[in-house]
Amino acid sequence: MGIFVQYAEEDEPAAREIAIRIQKAAKAAQPFFDWVAAVAMKQSAVNVTNNSFALFERYKYLRDLYRLKADEALARKDERIITTSGNWATTEVPASRLRVEAS
Repeated sequence: MGIFVQYAEEDEPAAREIAIRIQKAAKAAQPFFDWVAAVAMKQSAVNVTNNSFALFERYKYLRDLYRLKADEALARKDERIITTSGNWATTEVPASRLRVEAS
């Protein structure tokens, strides 16, 4: 997640706190989305044609993509990219973006 701040050194702690709160909110919302999915399943709103081999191959492909992104996120967990332009600075945390992509 990229958060844009005006003064990198002064605003970075607040930007980190905002990112943490957004991540916590997303985790807190997960049960709601699980419930929505469960309701859809009970109402037969979700249907899958029985193509088990194709589905398994798709699963393996997505699993491997997940593992690549998750491994890269772990390797880059301490990396910060700070870009400045005049009085503005942006801080990017590549590991956050990679975790989102992995999800």
